[in-house]
Amino acid sequence: MGVRRAPPIPGEVHLRIHDPLFAANDGSWVLRSADGHLVAEQGGRPTADIAITDLAAMYTGFHPPAGLAAAGRLGRATDDDIVWLGHAFGCGEPTMVDFF
Repeated sequence: MGVRRAPPIPGEVHLRIHDPLFAANDGSWVLRSADGHLVAEQGGRPTADIAITDLAAMYTGFHPPAGLAAAGRLGRATDDDIVWLGHAFGCGEPTMVDFF
């Protein structure tokens, strides 16, 4: 089983996450790669906007950041933001090996 690791490029992305259902998620967040770990902290100066549902789809690998940006679902993101997020959440499309 694979383990999610920090992106091979250092850096951080400042996001404004929109979550109308859970106030603790709603607001400004900084995602950064530090010491081989991905870290999320509240605060920062958002340069990109994303809904919590789209962030979940990106996290699981269901939608890559470039696809979300092209669809207008990752607002104001720079090319550098999109590349970094692609490395941070680049785990491939989700699958399940169980058959029902």
